[in-house]
Amino acid sequence: VDCIATTRAGTEGVLARDPGFLNRRALVRRLEARLHFLDWSRLRFGDLEQGVDHSQRRVEGAEKRAALEDSPANIHRWRRRVRRLRFQLEAIGKLSPRLMHKLSRKHPGRDPKALHKLGDALGDRRDEQMLEAVLKRTRGLSDRAEMLAQLHQARPPAPRPLAPKNYPEPLLAPPQAERDIVG
Repeated sequence: VDCIATTRAGTEGVLARDPGFLNRRALVRRLEARLHFLDWSRLRFGDLEQGVDHSQRRVEGAEKRAALEDSPANIHRWRRRVRRLRFQLEAIGKLSPRLMHKLSRKHPGRDPKALHKLGDALGDRRDEQMLEAVLKRTRGLSDRAEMLAQLHQARPPAPRPLAPKNYPEPLLAPPQAERDIVG
């Protein structure tokens, strides 16, 4: 009985923090039910290719925004776009490995493995930005500058761009606090 009460209390806490969760979950279930009734015979490889091209343009746009301003929101947006493109390519690969190979050749470096690595690197970068923000906000840290310097030294190189570059290096400039410490 205690276990059930604890689980219920934990669930209520989660729902209190994310009140729209049950609505999103219900929407996913309704959409899932509709999938079985779609006329899949009308889907063409050109439609899939068009979807990947659209996602590719969105990835490139998000990357350029992140290069101009490397805010956590821009990094997160870029990461979400990369993840969506990777999911599309993985789904196409299960449907037709030949088409996925064609799409990967059309966009060099756009294979799911490369996109997965980029997504992980972007996630790490955003986590570091969030940690830096917490370090900046926390009162009473006597060694804040040293901690930020360690964070900067431990940072791997910035994620390599997917889109053709028409902006200066580095792809993602160090956050302001790092510029202040170095400069």
